[in-house]
Amino acid sequence: MIYLDNAATTRVRDEVIDIMVKYLKENYGNPSSLYDFGYSVSKDINSCREVIAKYINCKAEEVFFNSCATEGNNTAIFGAISTAKGKNVVSTEIEHSSVFNVYKFLKEKKEIRFLKLDEFGYIDIESVKNLVDENTEIVSIAYVHNELGIIQDVESIGKAIKEKNKKCIFHVDSAQAFGKVNIDVKKSKIDILTLSGHKIHAQKGIGAIYVNKNINLRPFVLGGGQEKDFRSGTENVAGIMGLKVATEFMYENLENRRKHLENLRDILISGISKIENHKFLTTKDGVPNIVTVAFENIRSEVLLHFLESEKIYISTGSACSKGKKSRTFDGIGLDNKYNDGVVRISLSEFNTEEEITIFIEKLEKYVNEIRMIMKRGR
Repeated sequence: MIYLDNAATTRVRDEVIDIMVKYLKENYGNPSSLYDFGYSVSKDINSCREVIAKYINCKAEEVFFNSCATEGNNTAIFGAISTAKGKNVVSTEIEHSSVFNVYKFLKEKKEIRFLKLDEFGYIDIESVKNLVDENTEIVSIAYVHNELGIIQDVESIGKAIKEKNKKCIFHVDSAQAFGKVNIDVKKSKIDILTLSGHKIHAQKGIGAIYVNKNINLRPFVLGGGQEKDFRSGTENVAGIMGLKVATEFMYENLENRRKHLENLRDILISGISKIENHKFLTTKDGVPNIVTVAFENIRSEVLLHFLESEKIYISTGSACSKGKKSRTFDGIGLDNKYNDGVVRISLSEFNTEEEITIFIEKLEKYVNEIRMIMKRGR
């Protein structure tokens, strides 16, 4: 099997599984308990807060655990907006569904403003300055785009937001950025940051949210008062400890991993470049683990299944869209002749040069076969 859909989810690291098993079989006490068997677990949970805080430059008490970035994004937006009329929110038309669909739901209550993007999906800073005003409650963007791999200039965006409205909340979805780029919430003036464990070789069902201590964010889940009343419910201890281990691995080996991924990306781009009538939708300025390319005169779903027959797995776009046409490519003005042929190849440190070489060979074979089939069908 050659797995090249790591932006959708990742293989769980062995070290993560090992620590989870320990907390499932041995250290299984309830962290809310008053006795030492539970209290020691509570201290272990706080050690994970400290690790995340270290790598995003915040205080440990500003980190809260949840199930995933989708929950975090919903918490951020619903918790930040008021009931006051005449208020607006700002985002982009290419955000992940866990952001875009929330704003779509709110369109009857708030004015939704969308930032201007260039052909690669980068946010126009002047657009931020033009759209954010004294009535803007929150701005939501993705640090790294899940389909395009671009890294937004969050520092400049944060500065522009706060210059126009110091009270405006800057919310950043870092599901594709955490563990892959250096994040500094203070320097970038980020008020809320969300992340997800299964994007960094931890398990599914665990995530975290950073909330600036000066932000009064309404809790999304009420109950027994866990997570300082911010997110009630007995903590997923094994998941939290797995997230800790995964985070440490990602950041302690960040540069070596980046070099490995850049090498694989260069081989990938060189090979794809030999296939006729293609258009790369990612740039070398983005994260090295995502390469998105559009092929003329093919259907990406067909290509995906041809490759699947060889046990090679890629994506037609965001896994969360479940095969629906992506908003992203309309948002960046992609030529219609490429719209049906977009595929995303996303890498991890577990991929090898040999795998990429095999993939390119099969990709070229099946792109040409599909084109011949479509040509005969006309």
